[in-house]
Amino acid sequence: MKNFTLRDLSGITSITLRLRIETNPYHNYASKFKDTTGKRFAISLVQDIISVLLLTLYPNRGTTYMLIEIDPRRPRPRQIKQVADCVRQGGIIIYPTDTCYGLGADIFNKKAIEKICKIKGLPRNTPFSFVCSDLSDISMYARVSDYAYRILKRFLPGPYTFVLEGSRQVPKMMLTKRKTAGIRIPDHPVCLMIAEELGNPIISTTAGVGDDIVEDPRDLPNALAKNVDIVVDSGIIVPQPSSVISLVDDEPEVIREGQGDCSLFYED
Repeated sequence: MKNFTLRDLSGITSITLRLRIETNPYHNYASKFKDTTGKRFAISLVQDIISVLLLTLYPNRGTTYMLIEIDPRRPRPRQIKQVADCVRQGGIIIYPTDTCYGLGADIFNKKAIEKICKIKGLPRNTPFSFVCSDLSDISMYARVSDYAYRILKRFLPGPYTFVLEGSRQVPKMMLTKRKTAGIRIPDHPVCLMIAEELGNPIISTTAGVGDDIVEDPRDLPNALAKNVDIVVDSGIIVPQPSSVISLVDDEPEVIREGQGDCSLFYED
């Protein structure tokens, strides 16, 4: 028994089919092939028919993406691995954080990063923040003083982006002109598990085009729907920006006030 679930890009309509594929010698298709080949042929035939059906019903839609529901209270390692494998192979994902849905890719995949810039209508050399899985991961990609470490330990995981001097590990295209990088550890288990499984940080930029920002992962702007490979559905997230704090030279500076409390970083 095979299960196939297809969802059109609006996320409104889904078609789930349970198909029994058998190599019955009396069936014309299967009788021409060996057992395993017959199964593959029959499955492929059904998938082609369904693809044509969806394109006929929704001709204005582009390509399809995979929608994976991951419960943040009980993330399944198999699903996390599936998403991380996609990123590892150069895929682009939409994933949940504690502040919004993010548009993500491997920071070491130049083509994927350039594609994200194109999707968002940004210059190719736009530096993005990125998500690390834990504090030890940050120390690989940034120069962290004792003072900065105490701040990071106090406020992370949380709705903050901390600007630090980047290490040699960070690709040049991810750094600002001052050789700094914005680094996050969101308070959301799904994105942290993806980064940990991947073994590399992932791009952290809001999933949206212009003012059209994703709240419901089942209702994507067309520009995103046509260009992402996997969408992780962990429920509706009302977007709120993270607070951006620079810790360069151990001189805290509030660059943007967002969801995180910034009162500690203002001088009396």
